[in-house]
Amino acid sequence: MKKLYIHIGYPKTATSSIQQGLHQNSAELALHGYCYPATGLIGVGKHALAHDIQGNVHSRIQQLIREMRSGSLENFILSSERFATFSRPEIEQLQRVCADFDTYIVVYLRQQDAFIQSLWSQKSKIGVQRGSFVDWVDVLLATPGYNVGVADEGVSPIPVVLDYEQTLRMWARVFGLDHILVRPFERSQLHPNILVDLLQTCGMQDTAWVPEAPQVNVTPSMKTTEVLRTLGERLRPTMDTQDSRYGVYQVAFNMM
Repeated sequence: MKKLYIHIGYPKTATSSIQQGLHQNSAELALHGYCYPATGLIGVGKHALAHDIQGNVHSRIQQLIREMRSGSLENFILSSERFATFSRPEIEQLQRVCADFDTYIVVYLRQQDAFIQSLWSQKSKIGVQRGSFVDWVDVLLATPGYNVGVADEGVSPIPVVLDYEQTLRMWARVFGLDHILVRPFERSQLHPNILVDLLQTCGMQDTAWVPEAPQVNVTPSMKTTEVLRTLGERLRPTMDTQDSRYGVYQVAFNMM
């Protein structure tokens, strides 16, 4: 039975670097028996596929399954942090779609406080968060079900569940505990090359050929973010916000 590894995120755990690395090295991956399918690709992620499952849209899903069934490759990798937002029925739908494959769920988990800090920096960077970190945390804690996700490449913001145990239990009940591969997103516990770490987690033995993962969507430190956010607020009155919704923030952050 062919193996399928579904990388579900979480956001802010180098998912963009992983996805771009997989996409850029798809030809070399094939030489080592692995495929990063093209079907459902938006940018370098798999957001469209996850969206189709959530929307119960079958055409692109069926196309993907045909792509994976045909050919001689035995290992497949899908990646989208949107998978981490799936409800139990959506996970069950994904399991039915993947029924012909030996499917493993790969997830990277970042310590929650570091995750929230990184997410605030990212939201400030793209201009959707104007308040300080303390202001944002106050809103986050006071609002049940608050959507703390990040809009990416035209996809709706991703709601993030910080109760990792609850999320993993839900996936384990559908795919089986032995098919959930958890990696702590901690520098001391990861391979220095996050792409190598992902491929080794997916069972690849020979990773000596793997190039360094591209540095994508790097998040500045909290202090740097606060300085640039404040600078952006000061620049706001001098800019035409009608023509540049997030331009005031991009100007500040591009000065890094």
